[in-house]
Amino acid sequence: MLPAGLDFGHVSRLVLRNMNLSEVGADFLSRFGNLIELDLAGNRLEQVPVGLERLSRLLRLNLSGNRIVMNVASERRLASLGRLTMLDLSHNPLGRAPVLTGLHQLTDVRLRDAGLETTPADVILRGHVDLRENRIRQLRQELNGLGERLQSFSLHDNPLDAQGEAA
Repeated sequence: MLPAGLDFGHVSRLVLRNMNLSEVGADFLSRFGNLIELDLAGNRLEQVPVGLERLSRLLRLNLSGNRIVMNVASERRLASLGRLTMLDLSHNPLGRAPVLTGLHQLTDVRLRDAGLETTPADVILRGHVDLRENRIRQLRQELNGLGERLQSFSLHDNPLDAQGEAA
């Protein structure tokens, strides 16, 4: 817990990796209102942190290697990050692909080893997309023709069926 009135608005990058954190409080995050990059990889977080939605300048978010299970509240927090260009949710038991519909600036989406059975729906994918080591069997119809927008699309180590491989 930080003392009242303490502000870290001058900090643009915050790295709290491998600290065994099970939560990051909204009050704590509110002290870092000008963050551009937040790295909370390798902790024990079970949801996207409350208060993240207040970080309106955030461009890069790394939540890999936690215990995050995707739910509506977590998706709402992510959806509020309209400037986000990189999102890493790899190595989390997400259960389902997050809805990334409003995140039009995303150019780097990492969902490796996230227990996914489908690709993210209704998202404008461009840049780099990493969906390796999931349980994806078929690709969504809207993924056809992505070659013009994507620099890389990694799907290896997924049990694609014949129809999925043809897409």
